[in-house]
Amino acid sequence: MGIEFDIRHVEEVASTNIEVKRAIDEKQYDGEPAKEGFGVCAKRQYAGVGRRGSTWQSPQGGIYLSLLLNPQERKPLLTDDDLVSLSTVIAYAVYKALSKYVPKRLAIKRPNDIVVFEDLAGKKAANDKSAFKRPFKKLCGMMLEKHNGVICVGIGINVISPAEAIDIPTDEYIPCFLDRESKFAGITVPGVLQSVLREISACYELWLAQGFAPFERDTEERSFEAR
Repeated sequence: MGIEFDIRHVEEVASTNIEVKRAIDEKQYDGEPAKEGFGVCAKRQYAGVGRRGSTWQSPQGGIYLSLLLNPQERKPLLTDDDLVSLSTVIAYAVYKALSKYVPKRLAIKRPNDIVVFEDLAGKKAANDKSAFKRPFKKLCGMMLEKHNGVICVGIGINVISPAEAIDIPTDEYIPCFLDRESKFAGITVPGVLQSVLREISACYELWLAQGFAPFERDTEERSFEAR
């Protein structure tokens, strides 16, 4: 049996990570206990934070999700290596969920981004030389932080392309959006969210029971470097 998630859906916050970390500190959220499986999912963020303190725009149409995990309840001797492997396992779980929509073109770019490779054959036919400047685009970013003895996992996924163009810093990866990259019709934020949570639950339980060994080969084969 996998972990049961308790996701609170909100319209807009500064950062879902901030919300979950505050819930960790206060051991509650809006008067309800905040325990393993608690999470916050926002339609919009106005101060999302990534690795190395980077910030990004979070327009409506994406998944902006933070989760509380407490592996030490069942894996008490948690090491730094365990945290690294858990980060990779969460990235793999999200990869599995998204690869159903974009088969054969996704990769895990370590430590925990999901990228989409360009369809270079199509770009060549269109004689678009810009396609070769950057062979992949970023679909999803994740961050795992230890906070007050437990884990806060932040996940941002570009699902529905925004109506208005967003500014992209020149030193950042070019973003892409699931509805534009996939050939499947009817992609929705709730549907993708359920797929992601289902895969995280299954992979997390397997990691708790058996460690990183069941994931080692699959994560290596699906890594950006292997492509």
